Order: sequence, then structure tokens, then C-alpha cells
Amino acid sequence: MSTEYRDALAKCTALLSLKLCATHLLTVRQRMMESNYKVSEDNAIGDSSFGKVLVGIFQGMLLAWGPKADSVQRMTNIAQNTIENEPMWFAVALMTYLRDPTASVDLLWAYVACRFVHSITYLFELQPFRLFAYVGGLTTTMFMAGNLLRLK
Repeated sequence: MSTEYRDALAKCTALLSLKLCATHLLTVRQRMMESNYKVSEDNAIGDSSFGKVLVGIFQGMLLAWGPKADSVQRMTNIAQNTIENEPMWFAVALMTYLRDPTASVDLLWAYVACRFVHSITYLFELQPFRLFAYVGGLTTTMFMAGNLLRLK
């Protein structure tokens, strides 16, 4: 049994998970820069001196100072798009491994590349490249799913 696909799937999954974690941290960074917190108790954390120290430490860790980037909504949209698309791909990729462990890893890496390009181009508002990356990732998933239907 080939381990190349399994190893590539593990690495691709790790990279996509790290991308989502980074997106969440960037969302927090943006919320701190804009003082645009999701719930009211987050607004009050900086009221105490201890809270101000904690906020300062966290702002330093996230480099949350300087000129403001784009909106919190843009970062939230990237995270939401990730949640809507990547689990479906993972399920198809995992089933591909279970049905055909010798499958090519090229589609795994192509999907991961498309998803990273999509997130970056969304962040920097780079159309039509964002559209190409999204369609590339979706096409890759659909091709892999189609192959699953053909397996006996």
C-alpha cells in the first residue's frame, strides 16, 4: 500500500488548518485595530489595568498597531469561505485515499495552492485572480469526486 497519498493528504490538511488558524488570528488583529468586537464583554476587557496589560500583550503578539488594513468583514468572509469549502474537499480526498491509496497526489497539492491563492487574492482584492483560484479549487474537488464515482 502506497503511503505517498496518505502523507500528502496529511500535509495538505495541516497546511489548510494552519491557514484557517492564521485567518482567525488576523480577524482578531483586525478587530483589535478597529475596536470592533463581536460581543460586549470584549469591549470591557481593557477597562481594568490588568486587562490593558493583556490587551497590550496580545496586540503586540498580533502586530495590531499602525495603519488599519481592510475591514473585519473581509477577514470573516475568508474564514467563512474556508469553512464552507475545505471540509468537503477533505472528505472527498479522504475517501479517495480509502478507495485508491495509489491515487496521484497532484490534485491534493493543486487544491491547496488554489485555496492559498484564493485567500490571498481575497484579502488584497485581486480579481479576477480570486475567481480563477476559486474555480480551480472547486474544479479539483469536482474532478476528485467524479473519480470516486467511477471507482469500483
